[in-house]
Amino acid sequence: MANTLICVLIAIALGLSGCKTQGALTADSTRCRSMDVDVINSRYSREGSTTVWCAKCKDRLYLCVSNPERSRVECKEAAPDACS
Repeated sequence: MANTLICVLIAIALGLSGCKTQGALTADSTRCRSMDVDVINSRYSREGSTTVWCAKCKDRLYLCVSNPERSRVECKEAAPDACS
């Protein structure tokens, strides 16, 4: 019983470790530190998008796009009106 529980917990931990947040994905794409990234409330988040978001890092605004699996992400510097 204990071995089964341990195996289940390990499987859950491994499954969750592959799920990156938008902040972590932004950090990877922009070479910012995760702690310096703030995902901002933009029109994309208000519309419920999980594949397009805006984030700030060190006073720079980024527009980020990923595929649904989050295996690819690209962030580009954006004008302020792109994320309003």
